[in-house]
Amino acid sequence: DARYPSSVRVRDLHLIEQTLQRLQPPTWPENVLGSVDKPLAAKGRTLFTENCASCHVPRVKTINGRDVQQLHLLPVAAIGTDPTAADNIADHRFDLSALQWDPAELAQLDVQLHPKPSEPLDLSKLSVAKGLAYVTAFVENRAYRDAGVTAAERPELDGFGLPIGVQELRAYKARPLAGVWATAPFLHNGSVPSLYQLLSPQDERASSFYKGTFEYDPKHLGYRTQAFSDGFLFDTRITGNHNSGHEFRAGKRGNGVIGRLLQPEERWALLEYLKVLGGPLEAQLPETVAIQKD
Repeated sequence: DARYPSSVRVRDLHLIEQTLQRLQPPTWPENVLGSVDKPLAAKGRTLFTENCASCHVPRVKTINGRDVQQLHLLPVAAIGTDPTAADNIADHRFDLSALQWDPAELAQLDVQLHPKPSEPLDLSKLSVAKGLAYVTAFVENRAYRDAGVTAAERPELDGFGLPIGVQELRAYKARPLAGVWATAPFLHNGSVPSLYQLLSPQDERASSFYKGTFEYDPKHLGYRTQAFSDGFLFDTRITGNHNSGHEFRAGKRGNGVIGRLLQPEERWALLEYLKVLGGPLEAQLPETVAIQKD
């Protein structure tokens, strides 16, 4: 009973989560960053459907009476981005035997392992994901008990009434792209400074660039990367920082190549569309016009 106390006020946390559900993607500020070329954005909409939607538009599944967006998990071997973060979660093991967890008690926690293990858990070498899931469940139970959360309240506070799920995959989630223009730098490790470079082959991306400025580059959709006082030089040659993968270029699909080479004019069209995706300006786009390819 002395373990797993939390200072989190769970009902206030739930209120924050409910409030965040009403948060909308940022709207491209035309009066600050320039007007959207709507005919070009319409061409980009077609290119988005052809090249991006299959990964970045979530599946929607009804669970417990509510629609839940399920993001696509992309294997590292296919997406080709730096595998370090995924490998750390998949490979690191910790000796938790000192905690003296009872396997029968673990089985009663609201944790689901995918796939379900056929052998008892070895607490002397438990994975990061499993260990974190069980610690979270213990902390959650203690916090709910201390806050007097009833059994009737709990499913809503749990979030869609879902358990803590563990999928130990060498994969990354493809997030929805509404408002993505405002979230540079890109990839899970922040190794690509702009959306234009993300749509380009790796050999056209900067191998190093400066981070830390809030001066926006409205042409390439990222923050400016030139050297500045007290800036941080990000080096993509360091393990964990690689800017590989997520490439649109000629060649066989897989091992980082996710689509055909996009011509520069196609990249500009996609950028124009990503400025308005999910926002009020998207409804103002004209009917799609075919884009010319060389």
